[in-house]
Formats: sequence, C-alpha cells, structure tokens
Amino acid sequence: MPSDLNWFTVRLALIGVFTDQASKVVQDLQEELNMRPHLRNPQVFWETETRRVTVQVETEDLQSESAADQMAEELLEVASAVLSEFEVIRVDILSVYPSLLS
Repeated sequence: MPSDLNWFTVRLALIGVFTDQASKVVQDLQEELNMRPHLRNPQVFWETETRRVTVQVETEDLQSESAADQMAEELLEVASAVLSEFEVIRVDILSVYPSLLS
C-alpha cells in the first residue's frame, strides 16, 4: 500500500553567517537550491535585525516533521559547501506547514 507524498512549505534560519558574507552567501544558497529538482520555489534572504539567513522552500515528504528535518540537514550541507569561512553554523526550523502545491 503506497503512501502519498505531500508538499510542505519549510522555513529555516541559518545562524552563524558573518555579516560581511551575507549577500554572497544568500546568492550562492539561492543558486544552489534553484538547481535541486526536488525543491520548489526556494527563497533565500538576509534578515538584518536578526543577522541570519532565512530560507523558505517547498518540498515533498510523507510528514511535516520529516520534511523539516530533511530540509534542515540539506541546508546545513549546502551552507557548509558555500561558506568560505565560519566558526559555528546551525539551522533552526522556523515553521513547516502544508503547501499550496498539495
């Protein structure tokens, strides 16, 4: 009995990006996420007040929790590849909810 995949909108925060790297990191993350065919509508931007990169993307999974966890791991992997220098970075899950793509 196959399970149905559902689309979820996941919002994540990437913490630990140096302010002077912010615009390049946002651009590099956006380009990298745009190339991933399993993701839809990736949006990456810098939040000046909180000094963090915010990512919103739509992804397909069985449950919202697994969609959020998977995207957090993927963002950490991508960030580690595009960041030229960092001390400590982490990804916080801000929200996850059913997407309009469902």
